[in-house]
Amino acid sequence: MGQKVHPKALRLGINKYWDSIWFFPRKKEYQQAVIEDNNIRKFIFKEIRKSIIQRMGMKVKEGSAKFKDPNPASIEKIVIKRRSTSVYITIYTSKPAVIIGKKGSEIENLKSKIQKEFGKQDIFVEVKEVEHPDLSAKLVAHNIARQLEQRVSFRRAMRSAAIRVMRVGAQGIRIEVSGRLDGAELARTERVILGKVPLQTLTADIDYALDEAMTKWGVIGIKVWIYKGLTFKDEETKKQFEVLEKLKLAGMPKDLV
Repeated sequence: MGQKVHPKALRLGINKYWDSIWFFPRKKEYQQAVIEDNNIRKFIFKEIRKSIIQRMGMKVKEGSAKFKDPNPASIEKIVIKRRSTSVYITIYTSKPAVIIGKKGSEIENLKSKIQKEFGKQDIFVEVKEVEHPDLSAKLVAHNIARQLEQRVSFRRAMRSAAIRVMRVGAQGIRIEVSGRLDGAELARTERVILGKVPLQTLTADIDYALDEAMTKWGVIGIKVWIYKGLTFKDEETKKQFEVLEKLKLAGMPKDLV
């Protein structure tokens, strides 16, 4: 069987970076910080979702089928930085106004809740907008999952998402959906690939995400890979690569160029 590696984990230190930025020399402190970061992220998702439901005037119990969306604010990622006793939280989202609220009331409310829950006073929360949501694998997968929950055809959802991503400027996209598609008795996997997605190239900037759609027939998994192009450490490496590409083209037969 093929051994799968997470595209982001494979490229850490090359063109990807950690979502938790801090250092603890002692093992026990490190363990506590990892667990706390995970709990902070879960708490933020939960509180933002609860706040949106309240503002909509809906009386929805936790886990209710009336409001399935686990990420209504379209949060791409939450980056946590630590300096001594201070914690800096940056929320990347395509809907910053939903999180910030009127005159920043919602973000201040969220900050006070985090301080109370985790017993930390020096907490700073910042919201940044994702400029191109269609180039974010997390948001594309989330969009497809919500469409499948609304009984949109999986082929239509996949194809429209892939075309939209390519129009924005991506060089390639791969989408896979697995499960009882359209209520079929047997689970299967379907995929759409546009452009190229070089998973073995370490300098390739590939965004990957996994999401799940809770449908009437069970859980459907959605995987999305988006290839944004090659990244280089410096200009010299980029020039060397361009020279090699020109030499390759020069050595090819003219009818193939």
